[in-house]
Amino acid sequence: MGKVLINLLSKQIIPNYIAIKQYKPDTVVSVTTGESAQQFEDFQNLIKKGIIENNIEFHKVNIEPYALSATIEILSKLVSGEELSFTKNKKSWSVKLKEGSEIILNYTGGTKQMAIAAIQAVQANNSVRCKLVYVDSKNRLFRETDPKFSVENNVDISAFLKLNEVVSLHNQTLAPKKAPKDKANLFEIAKIVADNNKKNKRNIFLSRIRKGELHELPDGYEVVNENGKTTINFPDTDKSFEVEEDEVSFLKGEWLEYYTQELLNKINGLEVSQNVKFNYTKTVTSKMEGDIQYLIKKKVIKDSNEFHKSEIDIIVNDGLNFAIGECKSGNVKQDHLYKLSALTEHYFGSHTKKFMIVANTKTNAAIKKKAGELKIKIFSQEDWSSDDFLEKFKRFLGMVC
Repeated sequence: MGKVLINLLSKQIIPNYIAIKQYKPDTVVSVTTGESAQQFEDFQNLIKKGIIENNIEFHKVNIEPYALSATIEILSKLVSGEELSFTKNKKSWSVKLKEGSEIILNYTGGTKQMAIAAIQAVQANNSVRCKLVYVDSKNRLFRETDPKFSVENNVDISAFLKLNEVVSLHNQTLAPKKAPKDKANLFEIAKIVADNNKKNKRNIFLSRIRKGELHELPDGYEVVNENGKTTINFPDTDKSFEVEEDEVSFLKGEWLEYYTQELLNKINGLEVSQNVKFNYTKTVTSKMEGDIQYLIKKKVIKDSNEFHKSEIDIIVNDGLNFAIGECKSGNVKQDHLYKLSALTEHYFGSHTKKFMIVANTKTNAAIKKKAGELKIKIFSQEDWSSDDFLEKFKRFLGMVC
C-alpha cells in the first residue's frame, strides 16, 4: 500500500518537484532517458541537502525516449506490480511497486511518446488505482483526470517554491554576496537618485559618476572625498549621506537594482532577490555553446567561465513562476539582451519571463525590436516612475490585478 508518484523526467524538472511537494508520495518513480539521467541525480542531491524528506523512496526506470512500444511494455509491467530489473554502467537495480498502491502519473515532462506510452500503460490495467496529472503552472493548477479521461478535476497548486530550492534543483548553490553595511541608507539614496530627474540632471550625474568625473556635477549633486570617506550631498533635498569607498560603485549602476527591488517588494506574495550569483557548476550544453561563443565574440564576456559566474540583477518569484530581470542605468545594447536571454534559458528554461528595467526615458527602435524577438519586456524610466508601475508589473507576471 502507499502513494506512488510516477514522474516523466526531461530537462525542466520543476513540474516534477512541484508534484512531489503537493502530493507528498511515499514513493517516487522517475522515468528517465539518457538525456535526463542528470535530473534524477539532481533529485538525489535535494535529499542530501535535506530539501526533500529522506523518508521518500526514489526509484529510476530507464527507457528509450522514442521507443513507444517498448516503453508501453515496461510501464505496463511497472504499474501492474511486476518487478523490473535494470543494468547500466555496471550498476544493477530493480523496481517493484507495492501491491495496492495508489498511483499518480505526472505526464507533464518527458517526450510526447513517453507521455502516450505512460497513459496507455495505466489504461491497460483496469485494476490499478491511478489518476493522471498535468502541471499547469501558468494557471497554478493540477489538471487531474482518470485514465479514461471521463472525469476531470482541477486542483489549486498550493506548493510554494523558493529560489534556493530551484537553484538546488539544478545542482547549484547561491553564492554568498556581501551586503552593504547600511542598506537603508543606500535605499534612501536610490530613491533620491531615481526621483531627481529634473532637466535630465540625474542622467548627467550618473554619467559623470560612471566616468569618475566628480567635478562640474549638475546642481543638486555633490560628491566629496575627504580622509578616505565619501560624502554624497543633495542640496535640493537637504540630504547628506556618508558611504564607504567600496559603496560608491552603487551609484554607477547598482542604485537601480536596489530601487527596483524595493518597488517590487511592495507586491504581496513575491520573493524578490537582487544581485544573485550562482556557483555554476554544470557543463555547458552544445546548444548553449553557440550563445556563449557569440557573447565572447561581442566582448560581453571573456570566456565560458565568466558566463557561468554572471550575476543576475533581479529574480522575481511568485512561488511557482520566475521572472529574470536586468537593470541598466546606462545605454542598453543588443548584447545585453542576448546575455539576459541566454542566462535565463540556460538556468531557468525558455518559458521563464524576462524583463529589463532601464534608466533612460527612451529606448531606440532597434533595441525594442530585438527585445520583442527575444520576448524581453522593457520597462523605461517613464514606466517604473509612474504611479501604476506595480499594476503594470503584475500584469506582466500574469498576476490578477
